[in-house]
Formats: sequence, structure tokens, C-alpha cells
Amino acid sequence: MSDNARINIMKYLSRIMATSAVPAFVILNLHHSGGQYYLDAATGSIIIQALIGGAVAGLLAVKIFWNRIKTAFRNLLGGSKRREEPPE
Repeated sequence: MSDNARINIMKYLSRIMATSAVPAFVILNLHHSGGQYYLDAATGSIIIQALIGGAVAGLLAVKIFWNRIKTAFRNLLGGSKRREEPPE
């Protein structure tokens, strides 16, 4: 695997971690003992929509880039690409 491909994979993984860390940070910090925060139904709905949208976007990205992901793992594990015999 070339250095450029490794850099692209690292950039992609860092974007995924950054986008998943922000909602987790917000959700974990919603609990406050002072009771100074208030979440109405609309705010909760937006948070749920963002989480569902992020999950769907992640699944769509996996679907679109599945062949690239498969090739990257195959190269990382040192496997060779299977070649099928052409039909006679």
C-alpha cells in the first residue's frame, strides 16, 4: 500500500472519530447536578435525528466504498487478490 493511500485512510478514520466524538461528548455532558439545563422535545428530536442521520450516512459511506475497504483490509492482511478462471 502506498503512503498516499495510508494517509487517505488515516484522514478518513480521523474524520469518523471526530464526528462521532462530538455527539458523544454532548450527550455525556447533558447531566448537570445544578439543573441549569433544559432540553425540550424539539432539542431531543434534533439530537435523535442527528444520531440516526450520522448512522445512515456512515452505512451509506461503507456501501459506496465497500470495494476500497475490502481491498485495503486485504492488502493489510497480506492476502492476494483471487483470480477467477475465465469461462471457456
